[in-house]
Amino acid sequence: MQQENRWRAHEAGNKSAFCTPLDDRLSCLGEALERTRDQDISDPDFGRSPDVRELLAGAFGPVEKTLLEGPGVAILAGFPVEDWSLDRTARAFRLIGACFGHGVSQSRLGDRLGHVTDVSGVNPNERGYRTSRELRLHTDANDIVGLLCVRQSRTGGLSRLTNALAVHDAIARQAPDLLAELYRGFPYHWRGEQPAGEPEITDYRIPVFSEQDGQISCVYLRDHINWAAEDGHALTGRQQAALALFDQLSDDPDYCLHLALEPGEALFFNNMT
Repeated sequence: MQQENRWRAHEAGNKSAFCTPLDDRLSCLGEALERTRDQDISDPDFGRSPDVRELLAGAFGPVEKTLLEGPGVAILAGFPVEDWSLDRTARAFRLIGACFGHGVSQSRLGDRLGHVTDVSGVNPNERGYRTSRELRLHTDANDIVGLLCVRQSRTGGLSRLTNALAVHDAIARQAPDLLAELYRGFPYHWRGEQPAGEPEITDYRIPVFSEQDGQISCVYLRDHINWAAEDGHALTGRQQAALALFDQLSDDPDYCLHLALEPGEALFFNNMT
């Protein structure tokens, strides 16, 4: 790859480019599970005690470096999901996440570890990861995201990843004027999930791309932009063209990697890139 943190799908080839077997990491993970057996998994400080962090640092520190300084994607293979209970698997997964920071919720449910399962028959307005509908490419509200496959779905279930930095560079080459629109940003509609005291539609613009100290990051939730546009914040022609180009490149097979996680594989990725 030309630049490790600016990969494209055709360069990566497939998910094996990002795979690392757990192997002997499982032994220290087992010891960490023993040390945290009485801790509440929903606690944001779960697994963050100095002794546990020190125990796991050598095993998962390189993974964190990959996420923050390298390709931004890491797949850890070899979780013994057939031998472990769901609770033990969940706790081990949370422990690895705790190596990268504090667990936070990204939904009104308040869950720091959510279960991806289709409950849309009960609640048609359920969050996307709890339905069977296709999710368009997007970013979430936290810095690093983790997904662990315990069981595959009967059909579907593919994940898609696009490197936002590579898309940024492509737009800079093709249409720098439209890139400026993405840096300028858009109002977002919270759809009832706004923080206390905040308006339902942001009174500020959220940039798609930002740059700080030479580091480019990306935030993108097209539905929230569309909802704001439908509710009084109409998009200009240039804004629509900028968003269309971003979507086109992000979905292009040259940039977008399609992968299916197998049971026992955990995908972590840098949500900002």
